Amino acid sequence: MVLVMWILQTPLELVSGDFLGLFPASSEFRLVLVMVITPCCINAFQFWVQDAFLKRGSDEAREVDMARPLHLDTELTHGGDPERGHPSFGSE
Repeated sequence: MVLVMWILQTPLELVSGDFLGLFPASSEFRLVLVMVITPCCINAFQFWVQDAFLKRGSDEAREVDMARPLHLDTELTHGGDPERGHPSFGSE
């Protein structure tokens, strides 16, 4: 990441200067923009991406679970014997 920032240092400076140029020259406003508003927007974007990623994963898992026969789920969750068709609890 540091290497990317070092390589893109000049373009990042130009973009940040142009972006801050859109707002009033008040140093207090720019400080609030850089220290509060921008991190809040970036965090919101990060949470949105993570939420979409996690929801997508749970939908795919649900589709896989729906495709499996019910008796296989019982065998896996209760340690059942597939040949007997019912859970075994180790009392034999």
